[in-house]
Amino acid sequence: MIDRDYNSPSVVIWSLYNEEWGIGLDQVDYSDHEGRLWNDEEKQNYLTELFHETTELDPTRLVCDNSGWAHVATDLNDYHEYFVSPDRHAAWKDDLDDIVSNPGDNYAVENTPAEDAPILISEFGTWGFPDLPKLRDHYGGDPTWFSHDFLEDPLKRPEGVDERYERTNLPDVFDDYADLAEVWQARESDSLKGIIEEMRTHEGIAGYVLTEFSDIEWEFNGILDYLRDAKSFASDFATVNGEQLVAIEPERHVVAPGEAVSVDVHVVNDTTDALDGVLSWTGAGEDGSRPVSVDGFGATTFESVLTVAPSIGAEAGTYSVEVTLDAAGQTVSNSEPIAVVDPVDSDEKAVYSTAPIADSLDANDVTVTGDLADATSPSSRTSTTTSRRSSSEETPRSSFPTPTAG
Repeated sequence: MIDRDYNSPSVVIWSLYNEEWGIGLDQVDYSDHEGRLWNDEEKQNYLTELFHETTELDPTRLVCDNSGWAHVATDLNDYHEYFVSPDRHAAWKDDLDDIVSNPGDNYAVENTPAEDAPILISEFGTWGFPDLPKLRDHYGGDPTWFSHDFLEDPLKRPEGVDERYERTNLPDVFDDYADLAEVWQARESDSLKGIIEEMRTHEGIAGYVLTEFSDIEWEFNGILDYLRDAKSFASDFATVNGEQLVAIEPERHVVAPGEAVSVDVHVVNDTTDALDGVLSWTGAGEDGSRPVSVDGFGATTFESVLTVAPSIGAEAGTYSVEVTLDAAGQTVSNSEPIAVVDPVDSDEKAVYSTAPIADSLDANDVTVTGDLADATSPSSRTSTTTSRRSSSEETPRSSFPTPTAG
């Protein structure tokens, strides 16, 4: 393979294995650590030798031994991490901190030093429901791959999506599949924004690889759909994926009427050139600007750049903070929502919920009950005040959703 492709400009990294596929997982139980690279010395030695052999064959490129999972000898310490934002944004932030603080934890054995390898999130993504009628129009019905099994114990199978859809309450909420896809893809966009901004403002993360550029049979995580047409948010993706990024971090995303909240702004500059320009903001109850200087290749944080003024909380609703950087003849903008809600009298209101959402509500001083009969109905002017960055269970990688009723 190296002899064939060494002169291809599109090859950047040689990846020997992906998640242990082909190095034994087809012969052992997926959860059996005894037969896996973590604990199998024979496999560790074999992969270390293969890493050095590959480096000798092509010393011009980086080599990754086992992408995403346990490493033994590698030029890149890469991870496959799937989180959804804002649902699990706090957990995602903690996970990145842990990854950067403990790089050696990702090695079965350090036959090359973990401290020498840049940290890369080489898989991440959020699934977005596709335009199902469009797929069926293209194929003249369900594609043949709808009925294909993924793994011997099928993990993902698009076939039967109509029956699963009808068993849920979704038809009562959405007009049709197109309506559902529009909302779901907007959620995919919101999630990618939060996940990427957190990585790009974290100095310890050297880079990332989105899974994936286009949808595939099993994972509808793409910026493009399966037919290579742009999804609804494709044109907005450059806001978080361009060479410069403005990331807005309010002290809180949910505030009470009249409450002032400070906002930090992170400017990411992934070029070699330092930037001198003007940072301006609007839509937060106050408008303003300030001169800024930003070094090349890094993130610069400007703390408490602005304050969400109490005047925006005259009425409950969602407000948008917009920040723009004008520098070197370029303009980079971004926005972040702030929700103003009436506070809850926790002594009078009890919210029905179960884990893990109940734990998050309880942490935000909301009275929670597991008995639906004990729950009280909130008034039209009362909302539960919870953080936008609250966490819940991790959403697994998926393609077509298999929703359950409720």
